[in-house]
Amino acid sequence: MESWLFLLSERGPFTSGEVFRSGGIYVYRGEAPEACPRCGSRRGRYHSHGGFLRWLRTFVDGRIDRIRLRKPRYLCLTCHQTFSLDPPEVLPYKRYSSFLIVLCLWSYLVSMAGMHHCLPGAVSEDISARTVARHLSLAKALAVETQQAIREVLIRKTEPRPVEDLFPGGLDPPESLRRKQSKEPDTAGMLWRALSMLRQGAQALSIDPRTLLAWAQQSSRAKKRSFLL
Repeated sequence: MESWLFLLSERGPFTSGEVFRSGGIYVYRGEAPEACPRCGSRRGRYHSHGGFLRWLRTFVDGRIDRIRLRKPRYLCLTCHQTFSLDPPEVLPYKRYSSFLIVLCLWSYLVSMAGMHHCLPGAVSEDISARTVARHLSLAKALAVETQQAIREVLIRKTEPRPVEDLFPGGLDPPESLRRKQSKEPDTAGMLWRALSMLRQGAQALSIDPRTLLAWAQQSSRAKKRSFLL
């Protein structure tokens, strides 16, 4: 986990610049989508409908903390349904930030230990092995999409230089993961490569990995593709 934390360039939990702190609450003021995600009605056929608070576990000042996040809510005048928006650092309906989920997945993939002992103490107190197993199952199913989204972001940031220049030594799974291949399908190796691209890309480009992760997530949302989980 330490190999990720030293890459963080900001102490706050949000790096996209779309969330600000008001008192003890973080408020997301992202741009409204072009269309209602439920019925497809274009902008103008829905309007702001207040917001609501949710709890989120994420990194704050180098440690895991539980924060309050306020998200905007909209009401569609066509289908009469409400919908809300998540910051690019947060996956829909998840209690943990995207970056914290990445750290949990990474800890299992590179650890020689099994699911119940793979997390470092700082994380294991907040996240159970059962939660990691559930996230891992979902992440392996979307490993291809996740790798593609991260690769596309890196390509945009490295042009005109080939993105392969960021990984001169290649991306071979660690011994710990190869030993797990009898239990884990090839998608586990693909997920490890996706997260390795994120970590090494952030280091090579001197960008906070949470920012790269947010960009990849935003790109996937714009293309209506699933990402990470």
